[in-house]
Amino acid sequence: LAALLLSARRGSLEDDLSAVRRLCALELDAVPHGDAEADELSRRRLHALTNFRGVLDAWRRYYARRGRDRDALRRAGGASFEDWWGLVARLAAPAGPADSLTTHINELRAERRRRSKHSC
Repeated sequence: LAALLLSARRGSLEDDLSAVRRLCALELDAVPHGDAEADELSRRRLHALTNFRGVLDAWRRYYARRGRDRDALRRAGGASFEDWWGLVARLAAPAGPADSLTTHINELRAERRRRSKHSC
């Protein structure tokens, strides 16, 4: 989250999220050999983004109730709690904005559906 907060501050969150999407698979430079390998790579990317989205939800639930921990986050992170909260809200927003993980998750799901239609 700290890296994404810095990214948001310099106005490159959308581009950096696209890079995160590409990096979600361990085989960044891998070229899938066949439909099964392409499907597995796509599944892992989707799984990683979906898990990260779940972490954001847990983060919001946790910090919504923890005033003392918010203060610690402010001191350690060098940013106001409102900056952190705003970033998480942007990332966890419903589909639409390019800086929403939901948008990237939906794009990967659509890509998987297109691939499965072509392989049938």
